Amino acid sequence: MGVEDPAVAVAVFDAFDKNHDGTIDFHEFAVTMAMMCHGSTHDKVRFMWTLVDQNADGFISKEELRKTLRSLYSIQGKYTNFGDIFPLFHGCSQDCAQRVLANSMAENIFSKADANHDGLVSFEEFHAWALQDSSTFQDVASLFSNLNKIAPEL
Repeated sequence: MGVEDPAVAVAVFDAFDKNHDGTIDFHEFAVTMAMMCHGSTHDKVRFMWTLVDQNADGFISKEELRKTLRSLYSIQGKYTNFGDIFPLFHGCSQDCAQRVLANSMAENIFSKADANHDGLVSFEEFHAWALQDSSTFQDVASLFSNLNKIAPEL
């Protein structure tokens, strides 16, 4: 499927399965994809939050973020050669590039979003980061929009 971590796969499925009946019908798929492509920043932040906060404790750990980003880069890597986009990765395996990108993005987001420096990011901190660092937020949002490529495999 392209999703490296089973917890991420479950979170993706659950985010699409709006009525929690164990299936994703066309309406649920279409509504979720339309929101990711055309929804408000708040809607996108809320959707991302449900995928990243895998244990639903109300906070994102750096490891939860890293795992989610790794899975999203893995999906993108099926359709993109990272060496063609980033000269740094020329000759590097897709797996290596995905790990480096996920780790770097997680560090970048945490350095800006963890306002109280407690090692966790609350929804409020995550939302504030998305508004303050809209460029990085849009980069991450574009990774989430790639979920349409794997939805039939879920």
